[in-house]
Amino acid sequence: MKVLIFDADPGGGGDSGMRLGEALALEGIAVEVLVDPVVAARTVQMALCDAVVVCVTGVDDRVLDWCARLREAESGVALVVVADEAAPERVVAVLDAGADDCVTRPVRLSEIAARLRAVERRGRRPRPAALTAGSLTLDPAAHRAWRDDVELELSATEFALLAVFLRRPGEALSRAELLDLVWNRVEQESSNVVDRVVARLRRVVDEPFGRPTIHTVRGVGYRLDPDEPDE
Repeated sequence: MKVLIFDADPGGGGDSGMRLGEALALEGIAVEVLVDPVVAARTVQMALCDAVVVCVTGVDDRVLDWCARLREAESGVALVVVADEAAPERVVAVLDAGADDCVTRPVRLSEIAARLRAVERRGRRPRPAALTAGSLTLDPAAHRAWRDDVELELSATEFALLAVFLRRPGEALSRAELLDLVWNRVEQESSNVVDRVVARLRRVVDEPFGRPTIHTVRGVGYRLDPDEPDE
């Protein structure tokens, strides 16, 4: 079992996550501790772990939003929140947002390990379905994508952007929406980063095939129009 610990306490410097990671390692669990929310989100979205533990001071709207986004990513990864404090109604809210379990301190570290094993016994969520639009196919769980049966070599950001387009084919998506969906509203990026990544994505997804699918919507952003796969 591989567990990702995301220490979401902005002032803690990862100390809480490191202590929990050391304790879980003694229980024979493979652990990775991250404090960068972007890296953590992409690790979970690409299903590179079996479970994620989010360490927080309290369950605020930011935590609920993060849980909802991870669940929307359909990675199948189990999600456990460990909070220093949380009123009963906030525990209910975090479970409704998509967490599989919510633990409030004080709690024995061995109990957290036991809860993770219980989540593992219940099994991973169903493998997310492949996304298909015209000649494009993307497998979120395997982190692979194809066009006309040709596998595409994509960076993590390009893969995440293509997944957003494939989930909403034919829709004009603004740069602000794409920043929100791909960069998880935690990077202070300008819309220029969207233009740069779209340009890179087009070089992989469109240019070699001579059939454009990613179109600029003037004054708005971008839209993916599915084409027909080659016979």
